Amino acid sequence: VVIHTRKIVDPIVGLKLTGRPGKSHVISAMAALDRSPKTLENRSENAQFGIVRYKKLLNDDSYVGAVATTRELGNDYSRAFGADSRFRLSNTTSIQCDILGSRIQNGGGTVTKGYASDVVFRYYTDLYQGDISFNTTSRNFDLATGFIERQGIRSVNAGMERTLYPSIKFFKTLKPAYWGRISKDLFYDLSETSHKFFLSFEMPRLTEFFGNYRRENEIFSGLKFDRSGWEMFCSSRPLKQ
Repeated sequence: VVIHTRKIVDPIVGLKLTGRPGKSHVISAMAALDRSPKTLENRSENAQFGIVRYKKLLNDDSYVGAVATTRELGNDYSRAFGADSRFRLSNTTSIQCDILGSRIQNGGGTVTKGYASDVVFRYYTDLYQGDISFNTTSRNFDLATGFIERQGIRSVNAGMERTLYPSIKFFKTLKPAYWGRISKDLFYDLSETSHKFFLSFEMPRLTEFFGNYRRENEIFSGLKFDRSGWEMFCSSRPLKQ
């Protein structure tokens, strides 16, 4: 997530603008002065946030865009810049590409640089939904204006869901699905895998059931942990028509 407004904890003043200088051009900008570093970092300065987003609309829901963000605090800063795009290949398929670079200086010292990239191919119909993606987040990539789940990882993800309409009236829809991931931890040069199998179905009276089984492991501090397990969830509103 490139922009996560909760990173602005205690704003003194802020400004947000959105405009369309043309039918196919969208520009958004936000600036804020944040009081929080005074107490959280024992600093006398206030943090300055700035975000600019541009999007060029193309045919259908395709677009190309660019974004730049910064957080300045005294001599320290965290800046990011990048581009993103989505192209509609057909009524059922699309491809999305994102790349973002970061440049950070802490304590007025060494500058670190990092990057993150993401390519996603999607296929969607009334009966099938699937995607495959390729993601990389370098070890030094970071965002002071956003949120990243994990640094130093490269992964391939794939998933598919099938929607069935059984002839038995007891079931309205039945949806089996699979999602898998193969990743490499760039800090420890170790691999991890995840395989998840889902089954959900909808019944009359707004009754829904969801269950999944996962077979997966995860790398943490150079150690591999087994995170396999299963879960089930059911909800119903029997008095609702």
